[in-house]
Amino acid sequence: MNSNSTNYNFFQLSGSVSREQYLYLNNIFVMIKAVGQPTAAVCLALSALAFLLDRKRNATTLYLVTLNLAESFNLTMLSVFTLCRMSSSCEKGVVYFNVSLWLGAYVGISCRRSVHVLNLLVATQRFIAIAFPLRAKTTFLLNHPLLTSLGVILFSLTMHSYFAIMYEVSDTGSVLTALGKENYDIFSKFQHVIMYLFMHLSLVLTAAANIGTTVTLVLHKRKMRGVRTTQKTSGAREKNERSMTIMVLVCTGLFVFMYLPVSTNFTLVDLLPDYSHLSSEAYLFLTITSAAMMCQVLAAQLIFVSYIILNKNFRKNLLMILFTIFCPLSKCRSYVLALKPSKKVNP
Repeated sequence: MNSNSTNYNFFQLSGSVSREQYLYLNNIFVMIKAVGQPTAAVCLALSALAFLLDRKRNATTLYLVTLNLAESFNLTMLSVFTLCRMSSSCEKGVVYFNVSLWLGAYVGISCRRSVHVLNLLVATQRFIAIAFPLRAKTTFLLNHPLLTSLGVILFSLTMHSYFAIMYEVSDTGSVLTALGKENYDIFSKFQHVIMYLFMHLSLVLTAAANIGTTVTLVLHKRKMRGVRTTQKTSGAREKNERSMTIMVLVCTGLFVFMYLPVSTNFTLVDLLPDYSHLSSEAYLFLTITSAAMMCQVLAAQLIFVSYIILNKNFRKNLLMILFTIFCPLSKCRSYVLALKPSKKVNP
């Protein structure tokens, strides 16, 4: 019914991108996402486990554990529904639509939006630790990472609870409720506010925190010895803190860069009247939207590679995990034991 209410015929639209061009490019993006989403979900789950196994866990690693688990859940849900849509044998009934609405849309979107805030918290936590090392021990972000992360996820779930009022499941899929139809403009504005708060504002603040951290590192290289502690530390600890800071800078920077197309795309919808899915440039909008979503998937894989390159402890923990999973032989066990750090404490 909703399609009859619009004046646009999608088969006759003539914009910058034709229907044929959109379908061709979209098929490529869909195939990349079909392979990239489950791969990224596995990479993120391995990342969370590798950081969790770190014997020198700190606030940064705990934030990264929560961040990677939340994004892994979201990409897992996207993978399941993408593969189900591509498969003709996947039965799409009321159960499927309920799972799609509540797990895929409500919980999945809430986790994805919370990842933006958690990414901001990681960048901010590193900035505080570098710029204000003497205040690090009294900062809430440094002392309560699990509580803060859980609060972010619960807050995101609460803010997105309008799904229960706005949508309901029918035999054909998710549809607007009577209240959702009557107050559609209000719900639409509320969705925009949430998107700007969780996504746009978080990306800007994350970039600002990274700039602050970079400037602080350049201007105060000697103060790196006092990072996250006021007592004398060993050279290995200092090196580990420097590598952790650089890793956070690179990974949060990659996150901002790869998620910027999505943020910019939705901002242009509000600024340009002829740019949306209900305009003459509908296929241009849909093509850029599909490409931007692909960038989100690629971001997780690039960040995973950055973890491997920039963090020695992460590499060791990841090797331990992979050898434990794929090589349960006695020789592999001895190799895993050799990878484990010694418990001896240097005087």
